[in-house]
Amino acid sequence: MNSAPTARESTRSVRFFGTTPNSQSDDDDDLDEAQRLKHQRRRQWRFQSLPLVVFSILFLCVLIPFIWKHKKIDSLRYYRNDNGTIDILKNPNLIVSLSGMSTDPYEMTVTSVLTTIPPSVMSPDQSQIVQPFRIQVGTTVVVISDNTNFYKAPMVSKVPLLTGSLAWYPFDSYQMKLEIQTVTGASDYNGNKNRAISDLSFVVATPDDFSWTYTVQQTKSEFDTIIVGGGQKSNHDTGFTALTITVTRDFNIYMALVFVGIWSVTIAVGYIGSMAVIWKRRAPDNPVLFVSALFAVPTFRNTTPGKPPYGCLFDVLCTYFSIGVILSFLLLMAFAYMKPKPVVKPKAPSPQKKEDETMLPFVDATGPVVGGDKGGDVVGNNLHHRV
Repeated sequence: MNSAPTARESTRSVRFFGTTPNSQSDDDDDLDEAQRLKHQRRRQWRFQSLPLVVFSILFLCVLIPFIWKHKKIDSLRYYRNDNGTIDILKNPNLIVSLSGMSTDPYEMTVTSVLTTIPPSVMSPDQSQIVQPFRIQVGTTVVVISDNTNFYKAPMVSKVPLLTGSLAWYPFDSYQMKLEIQTVTGASDYNGNKNRAISDLSFVVATPDDFSWTYTVQQTKSEFDTIIVGGGQKSNHDTGFTALTITVTRDFNIYMALVFVGIWSVTIAVGYIGSMAVIWKRRAPDNPVLFVSALFAVPTFRNTTPGKPPYGCLFDVLCTYFSIGVILSFLLLMAFAYMKPKPVVKPKAPSPQKKEDETMLPFVDATGPVVGGDKGGDVVGNNLHHRV
């Protein structure tokens, strides 16, 4: 049996509102969204292409100077003739080659080869040597006469470095003095008067390598203030030539990469250790990471060109500080890692009421408050009667 609707229920009404979609607004939203996505993709492409641009610039910065510098071997650094000017049309009689630059021991190898005999010591028909002469290059002296079977034999001498220290690696520079004398006569002790060979010319050739830059010039009087007795200048009347050779280490891009690599390891280890030990934003890591870094830094450092000994300027700028940081955080991380962790007590479980055990009260329209199964029966009966 259906009950009659009350006055309150009869006054209720439902209103429906029809809306018309704005197609222009939707198109504008789609256009804005497309532009936003396009702008976002463009920004992502820029950030993704930035490393490629950086590596391309680095590649060009290494390749272009290398090709420009080593496109040809510019080995003739010094040429001497009578008036001290350069005469490239005249073939030299003596070629002096510098090689074997070594900082252990501090010396350089000088190799000299006599290519042609000066005309002034030969017969008018240039068939034989009528005037013996001697050549002194560095610490080696050789006498050339008509009895010499092969005058083109190389003369090798060791010339010590006078200034410079490996402690300034990779900005180290060295100086040496090379003395060359060409005069007539077999010996200073035979009683004959020696004279300079005016028509003997020579060149000093320096290697074009990756490690060193050679500069050859006449010895200046100022050199005596650096090395006592080293300021003796050239004297063409006696056939004596004094040369000052400056050897400077070339800048190698690999040195910069090793320097940046060591500092990168230092910063990474310091950041990881600070996050775990100082700021305590993460749990302490296994100290094996810091042990690996401790062995990796010296190994990487030993790959530098020239393999300088420990204690040079390069180590002061990066290696010492890096090893100090790694050792500090290795100890701190080991102590933090082995520290006993606090025991966390489990929380007591909160009482949860089951749904089937909950007594929900129900108010019947015609009766008292009932609950549980009885309330459910009452609700079912009321619904049955209403239908």
